[in-house]
Amino acid sequence: LKPILRIMLHKGVLRNADFIYIPSDNEYLCPAGQRLRHTGITTYDNKKHASYTTRKCKGCCINSQCTKGKGRRIRRWEHAKVLDDMQERLE
Repeated sequence: LKPILRIMLHKGVLRNADFIYIPSDNEYLCPAGQRLRHTGITTYDNKKHASYTTRKCKGCCINSQCTKGKGRRIRRWEHAKVLDDMQERLE
């Protein structure tokens, strides 16, 4: 897990990059250790995105830094793996 102190806030809210994608489970792991499950496919900016959500945010110690709503949602572009692979090669 990424240490909470090293996470950068964008406009007072955690960035999607602060969440870890788990390809084998097709889920995201939040900095507090909760899983965001795949909930469907949406079109955003004329691109297909997978949506990941959780409602386990209530009572979380970093809730106010993570979401302004009832739960967190992350969108992942359908071709994000290509970008992930390129980033890995650069590192």
